[in-house]
Amino acid sequence: MVELHHYAKFWRNRFKRGRDIAIFRYFKMAAAAILYFKNVKIFNGRNGQHHGQKVEVHTFRYLGAMFDSDAGYATVVRSRISQGRERMGMLSSLWRSRTLSPQLKTRLIQTLVWPILTYGSEAWTLNKELTDNIEAFEMWCYRRALRISYVEHVSNDEVLGRVQQTRKLGSRIRLQKLRHFGHVSRHPSLQADIMLGNVPGVRRQGGQRMEWLTNITDWTGQSLPSVVNLARNRSLWRSLIHKSAYAPKGVGHT
Repeated sequence: MVELHHYAKFWRNRFKRGRDIAIFRYFKMAAAAILYFKNVKIFNGRNGQHHGQKVEVHTFRYLGAMFDSDAGYATVVRSRISQGRERMGMLSSLWRSRTLSPQLKTRLIQTLVWPILTYGSEAWTLNKELTDNIEAFEMWCYRRALRISYVEHVSNDEVLGRVQQTRKLGSRIRLQKLRHFGHVSRHPSLQADIMLGNVPGVRRQGGQRMEWLTNITDWTGQSLPSVVNLARNRSLWRSLIHKSAYAPKGVGHT
């Protein structure tokens, strides 16, 4: 823990104010994960022990985020979906109300539930499976609010028609991540060096993991150098990210 506090103090001095505080939080979580997996073991219990012995775990929560031994984001996304479902259950009295219109219930979902899921989504690397899970959660929220059972065989298009909405949750996450990329790319900083720099070493054998920047290039339909150059122009980047975020799968898939 002394080493962790040393890392935290260092990053706090590097990032003083504004949105950089959020960046500091991510670095602090990453430092905790590195220290944990470096030692492989973690103490559980109030006194730092579990029946007097160390306990090995594959996942743990720190500052509201989930970390696992695979260093992936599947655990984080599914944990956020689970928290969103829990919040929907806590608000069941609203969904049972007959005085609230479907449109008002939709606005309540987007205001009270979705921010729980999208918190920290700038750092996610989304593959097709996780994207499908997020879209399924969005439709589940609408069905729960309108009290539509799956046994009624109501299609997703009909549900969206009843609430007078299009799919927006995936677009919100894409917009959030693209804005974060543009903000970091426009300013020469340690964050930009880490995000755009190369890691020395050789590629591992077998299939390669999807990278965080792969989402950026796929959604915009641009190469990485082109995206970085566009991000430095605020007006051009703002126009591109809105077009990319609200396309069904991004500009690169239209």
